Amino acid sequence: SYIRLLALALAHIALLTSINALMGLVQGEGIGVTIAHFIGGIFGNMIVILLEGLLVFLNCIRLHFYEFFFKFFQGSGLEYYPFALESYYSVLNFRIGTEKDIISEEIDKEIDTISMKEEVDKAVKSISKRFE
Repeated sequence: SYIRLLALALAHIALLTSINALMGLVQGEGIGVTIAHFIGGIFGNMIVILLEGLLVFLNCIRLHFYEFFFKFFQGSGLEYYPFALESYYSVLNFRIGTEKDIISEEIDKEIDTISMKEEVDKAVKSISKRFE
């Protein structure tokens, strides 16, 4: 639990350091730059406060569910059994039919395209020989 508090403190330091570095990018002199730094500091701190509030809320919820929940909960329902296959292998039943799947149709189209190309090449050769 103390490690979590240390992590929150380190996250706080890192966030504020990065916001100060971003505010340091605005350079110049005058009232406008001072106001920009002031507004940037306010909004930066608001963002850090919101993020840390979210972290504290999540840690609080975790503690409630992890430590309190099992003190009052009595599991008297049905035990959960996850889905599992009953065997370690599958049986494939092949059937011969006239219907083809999409992959077989695409393979047949490719084979037909190759054979058509060969026939067209033969026809072009024979025509070019005839008219040379």
